[in-house]
Amino acid sequence: MARLSVSGDGLKVGNRRACGRAGFERRRLGGAIPKGILTLWRSPPRTSPAQEVLAMESRIASSSDPPRPVGLMRKLRRAGGIVFDRVVWSVDRIFDYRHGTDTSGTIKLKDLRIGSKNVDHGRQYEPSPPNLFKQGMASLSIDHADFIFVDFGAGKGRTLLMASNFPFAEVIGVEFSEELHRIAQRNLAIYKSRRIRCAHRRSVCADATEYELPDANLVIYLANSFDGVVLAKVLSNIEKVAARRKVYLIYCEAIFSSLVDASGALPYKKPIKLPRLIMRRPRAFSSLIVYSNQKL
Repeated sequence: MARLSVSGDGLKVGNRRACGRAGFERRRLGGAIPKGILTLWRSPPRTSPAQEVLAMESRIASSSDPPRPVGLMRKLRRAGGIVFDRVVWSVDRIFDYRHGTDTSGTIKLKDLRIGSKNVDHGRQYEPSPPNLFKQGMASLSIDHADFIFVDFGAGKGRTLLMASNFPFAEVIGVEFSEELHRIAQRNLAIYKSRRIRCAHRRSVCADATEYELPDANLVIYLANSFDGVVLAKVLSNIEKVAARRKVYLIYCEAIFSSLVDASGALPYKKPIKLPRLIMRRPRAFSSLIVYSNQKL
């Protein structure tokens, strides 16, 4: 703002450029500014601190801060992450390319015909990445021949195929969708890997809450196939077996881990740190926890 000084009957302008902006010319001999023009230059009247606070609160209430702009580097990282996710998602299909099976992709429950009363508590089908499964199995120090492997929410059966590469006494998949159950049966018949070490493999079409667990040492696999309502009932069935048998629970994407902790059936807990390659997948698996009634 131009600096004004009082001299005689008027105000002298001390800045030629400011004077030009106001729409008049400075006079050579100390010309005066009419009082009407003075209002263009006069500073706003001073206000009390209380008035300033009220004005500030009014501005805050009537306007919101604009969103912070996303920087270029953040945009590049985001775009690179999306590309990386898609590449890893494509690599995930290599399992089927190698074995001629059909276990990839995602299927929403609304696209399936399911007669179970717990259909609203289920989650869409999505296969477990082989690396994720290997991380969970590597954390177990057991004699596989003394255990039965059970997968709740087995879907198309990829986990059953991978579990059959270990010398379990039996591998069982529990799936409440008849369509996914039939696909799992076909995949079990097709899978002819030389790594198979368990000949007793089967898929059972049943609701997880109604399935009666074998009275044997168990390794139970759960990849977030249902919500806490169903999980609470499944944990109740697990607790009955854990009272007299060795039980291990491999819980992927452990959203409802608090329910497992609260049940007390599997008091020993071991979180597994996942490689970044697994966690960068679309709809990524972000956690893996192994529970047991035995020391880990």
